[in-house]
Amino acid sequence: MDQITAYLRTLRGQLTLFGLTTLGALILALFLASQTAFFQSFIRESQSSIDPETNKQVASHLEKLMGKETISLTEDQRERVYRMWLFGTDEMQPESSSLQRFASIAPEWFDKRIERTLVAGNLAQRNRAVEYAVKSNREGIKNRLKWGLDHAQRLGPPGAAKIIEEGLKLLP
Repeated sequence: MDQITAYLRTLRGQLTLFGLTTLGALILALFLASQTAFFQSFIRESQSSIDPETNKQVASHLEKLMGKETISLTEDQRERVYRMWLFGTDEMQPESSSLQRFASIAPEWFDKRIERTLVAGNLAQRNRAVEYAVKSNREGIKNRLKWGLDHAQRLGPPGAAKIIEEGLKLLP
């Protein structure tokens, strides 16, 4: 122990200590930087199987969204409706009025859900999320799309930034 203490008091010891500290900081920085790139490919929107009863419930919510009556949906119900649209066929895609009503039920939830799809969705899902954002005509949605554009430019996948740029052009 005395030898180590004596060595660290020398110029050579101080430089060695400084070098080891710098090397440790670089290794830590590389580890933290690679985490995002490594785990990003594993985080994706995925469709869980939907039983017929759930389909009936979602269809009921969709009918209410098309009507004029006041509607309130729980977070789970909102998620089911959103996922039905996100994973559904082109014929199942919402009209602008239904989407605007849906977005107005829980605006913060809608914004966060769009953001989540822009991060974790594949290109088709991101494209739909941009369409939903544009159709929703919500105040502040442009900022969410700009955030999504920045994220797509930094982390990909290729083509995602172009989809968001096209959506931003449609907003005032």
